[in-house]
Amino acid sequence: GDRAFPLDYMDLYAKLLKECREANVLIVGVSKDSRAEFLRDKFLHQICSKELQSLRASLSSEEIRALERCIENLEESPDSSFRIFHGLRRKHGSLLDRFEQILLEFMHARSDFQLVLNFASQPGYSTPMEMGAVRRTKKEMEVMMKDPEGYVKRRFRKSIAEKAAKEGDFVNFASEVIGKVLDFPTIVSFHLLFDVRDTPLRIDVPSWFFGSENTLRNFMETQFREGAKDRVEELIRMLKPGYAGLMDYNVWLKRADEQVKLQDKDMDNLYERVLEKELGLTLIHTRGYRRVKYP
Repeated sequence: GDRAFPLDYMDLYAKLLKECREANVLIVGVSKDSRAEFLRDKFLHQICSKELQSLRASLSSEEIRALERCIENLEESPDSSFRIFHGLRRKHGSLLDRFEQILLEFMHARSDFQLVLNFASQPGYSTPMEMGAVRRTKKEMEVMMKDPEGYVKRRFRKSIAEKAAKEGDFVNFASEVIGKVLDFPTIVSFHLLFDVRDTPLRIDVPSWFFGSENTLRNFMETQFREGAKDRVEELIRMLKPGYAGLMDYNVWLKRADEQVKLQDKDMDNLYERVLEKELGLTLIHTRGYRRVKYP
């Protein structure tokens, strides 16, 4: 019954970012066991670029461009990408062995934290990367920039129906929020490893902390931010006091999690009783749940 919630959420998030910047308050994202692949993807693209460069002596410019499209379209149309590749493979044989390995690696879901765990020999951090829109959202964001009102009418049709009495107001509000989203700062991210026995943390901060004025509207790529050592080390000095070993990656986040987490005992002893009273029935659990609860 509230299909417009994502818009309200983004509107509130825009206010948070704006007020933080105006008050010179740094907002930092700290994630454990992130499934992000931005570092791994960047390395793969660099490897792919070098491989394509080495193939230019043996393949025509049209064939090189076809291989580039294989990578560009791999996420949306893997069948098409591999069909084009195998057509070239039949012509050039083993010359394309390495490119095939790269293509297959793009298909595998391998997170950055696996990369760090496999290769990091001591505590440290990865080179920060400034990130705009991820690859799969670029086309959508281009549509948002070109025609925000049309985008809202196509993507929020059910929300418009819910608010039929105020359709014009809703479309105007939603279009305004879309504009705010496009003006979000890009994010600078890196992976931080406090202990080689632990998994790395993913750290995200607005790019203005690193002196960038880029937004999602004008920056649709990923790139390493060289020369950011002082800023990164400032962030690490903020985060290190909160690291309490392998069980407590951030004491403040853990405390917040404990405060908001719904415990099983609260569900069983409080919420279930209220639900049973309000609904006028007894909630019956599955045998498996009872066996775990009452060994």
